[in-house]
Amino acid sequence: MQLLDVVIIESSARCNLKCTMCPRLSFSPGNGDMSLDTFKKIENYLHLTYGVDLTGWGEPLLNKNLFEMIDRATAKGCWVHFLTNATLLNEDVAKHLVLSGVRSIGVSIDGATPGTYESIRIGAKLDRVINNLKRLNELKKTYNRTNPTVTLVYVMMKQNIHELSEMVWLAFELGVKNVVFKNQNVLTKPKDVTEALFLEDQKGILADAKRAVDDALYLATVLGVSVEFHPFESSGTTLCAPNPLRSLFITWDGFVSPCCNLGHRVPRMVGPEEALSDTSLFFGNIIDKPLDEIFLSENYISFRNAFTNGYPKECEGCNLVYGV
Repeated sequence: MQLLDVVIIESSARCNLKCTMCPRLSFSPGNGDMSLDTFKKIENYLHLTYGVDLTGWGEPLLNKNLFEMIDRATAKGCWVHFLTNATLLNEDVAKHLVLSGVRSIGVSIDGATPGTYESIRIGAKLDRVINNLKRLNELKKTYNRTNPTVTLVYVMMKQNIHELSEMVWLAFELGVKNVVFKNQNVLTKPKDVTEALFLEDQKGILADAKRAVDDALYLATVLGVSVEFHPFESSGTTLCAPNPLRSLFITWDGFVSPCCNLGHRVPRMVGPEEALSDTSLFFGNIIDKPLDEIFLSENYISFRNAFTNGYPKECEGCNLVYGV
């Protein structure tokens, strides 16, 4: 089995929020956390990856075994990262996080004002998240730690594109050095299509969106905040940023898939009203088979080889393969 850049492990399939764009609203994702027994089956192979990302389509901080998983991964020499909504980042959790050895976290935050943020992230309060991040900063100072570094992750949609500059300001005020502005790349219901900024039938709003991007980029330069923008138009790539040639995804209950998007039995919109009913792809389960046997199976090798001359048919309709 080859050396991988990252193994993405779904530590939890549960979530405490109901965000409007979340694909969890369109299927039954299960309601579990990865057990330590399942994690230990992956742990045997962590010497073959540089990093471990404990993110899936749930909230990692809901898993009571998360910090033991972090300890086990760092003991194998892996850097560790995960994406969180930060609503559960109370003082005790933040202290554990600072002392845990986690290299970085991403914080999902899709609005710079309470009105916009709370209309998207149903069940969350922006002030609480901001206070949690301030507390995390103070604890890093208390324990003289630079990690975990924090990146704010903002899903761009029609309803929040006007707050990009305000998000850069918020990052600056919080001492956060990195912001990612990304597209909603998993479209599972008609409302997602109407909110997406990169589809052909949405080009009429792109002029305003691009101005918002330009303004945010200028402000970021002035304030010294590093910003990564995902484009609204296809870059013509066939190998997506997650790079399934150098990574893999494992669901909370052990199923192995090339990536997070293919790792869930979720519908995918291929037009304003047309959807594929199930876009999942699994090559086995680590509870039943060793990971190296799954990774080197004929079907999995054929999937990876398909990127030599384009991309696999299973990736058709995924917006990441178009570079947006």
